Amino acid sequence: MKIKRAGVLAFLGMLMLGATLIIGCAGGGGTETPATSHFETGGISFDYPSTWRVLQSDDPMRVAYLSEVSTNTTLQVIKEAPPGFTLKTYHDNMVIAMMVGDPISGRSVNVGGLSGYETVFNAKINNIDYRLRLISVEKDGIFYDIVCATSPAYFDEVNEDFNTVVNSFEVQ
Repeated sequence: MKIKRAGVLAFLGMLMLGATLIIGCAGGGGTETPATSHFETGGISFDYPSTWRVLQSDDPMRVAYLSEVSTNTTLQVIKEAPPGFTLKTYHDNMVIAMMVGDPISGRSVNVGGLSGYETVFNAKINNIDYRLRLISVEKDGIFYDIVCATSPAYFDEVNEDFNTVVNSFEVQ
């Protein structure tokens, strides 16, 4: 089974559109993380840089949606239970559907005590280049995707902020 590319691209387009729409809002930098805030809802929790803003989403699969304006960075957590997929197949199909070029890196990970997969890759959404870090984990048949997206130019700068989220991520 393949995840439909159009649906994934539409989903990511909405992600990036949300970040673009809040560009005029106040925001902070992405490299230093002197203080964190805590996010907890929908059966997940994690810490995130206090300069990031929590956004509202009408998508019932999007459990968390955050943004940092100065680097046009977004983070979202998607929760779903697609029938007939292993976590590896699901993760790989998501990457293939969104990726432009070759993957930058990929590996098995352990996040919050859950085994999963991580891939870093480039994507083009609405003619804008992004670098994504997609982490997929599973608990009790439910898949959780942590999707970190920013401009390739800012990726190294904000990757430590992504680590703040990933290293504190828990599924209750």
